Amino acid sequence: MTEPSSRVRVGRVSATVTLNRTGLQRQFAPIGRRHATRIGREVEREAKRLAPVRTGRLRASIHADPPRFVSPMLVSAPVTASAPYARYVHEGTRPHVIRARRGGALRFHWDKVGREVFFASVQHPGSRANPFMMTAARRVAARQH
Repeated sequence: MTEPSSRVRVGRVSATVTLNRTGLQRQFAPIGRRHATRIGREVEREAKRLAPVRTGRLRASIHADPPRFVSPMLVSAPVTASAPYARYVHEGTRPHVIRARRGGALRFHWDKVGREVFFASVQHPGSRANPFMMTAARRVAARQH
């Protein structure tokens, strides 16, 4: 796998090690895949624990994807939350207007007035970010050292 060589010059000696990248990659691939799979599952478990739960749909959408080789010696262990609103929970939202599409009115129960109300549009105040995926990844990474 390695091929050491040396060179002697007046007053100096240097050594060089040449790596057989193909052989090294062949040895690394199963170890890297196994390690990345384990870490991906740990991040998945931690993200599911940290994700906010209202209906359980967001938590159920979190899955560790198969590891993939980014380069010969670099393995990625992606974890995905595929619920349509996962990004908005993770990154948060700015204040924005919500407009009715079908039927021309938004309908919901408003606790403040104690009854059902109808509006053509409402001003949403925005939502604070809950970076549950990044937090999970950081916690798992910190445990690896």
